[in-house]
Amino acid sequence: MTELVLNLSRAGFNSLSTSASGFFERIHTPARTRDIIWIGILLVALQVLDGLLTGIGVMRFGTEIEANPLIRSLMEQWGHINALVAVKLCAIVIVGILCRLAIKVGWVTFALQGVILLYLAAAIVPWTAILLFRAI
Repeated sequence: MTELVLNLSRAGFNSLSTSASGFFERIHTPARTRDIIWIGILLVALQVLDGLLTGIGVMRFGTEIEANPLIRSLMEQWGHINALVAVKLCAIVIVGILCRLAIKVGWVTFALQGVILLYLAAAIVPWTAILLFRAI
């Protein structure tokens, strides 16, 4: 079953990647810029996924489950949906700014790649584990 899901995921990604490559070639985007665009898209997707996982976690377990004290405080003041939308929108704007900067400053691209790994390790994997394995 896992193999089937992985194969389907790869097929979908390859199809998306092929069509996106054709799009970038039509608009004559340099390879470096294409890489930065993909990094930005991945970071935005991770922000959305983290927002969804956090929202589900907070609905199931309460705001105490949120590890970030600033976000927890905002959730308690504004409600968890409003706080998550505001924080994630700010994060997406920052991703956009950093991607624009990465076009001009090479090391920012590497920093953004590090942020992807950090985000997976510190947000997505822990939330997934909590939601899958923690008792209701």
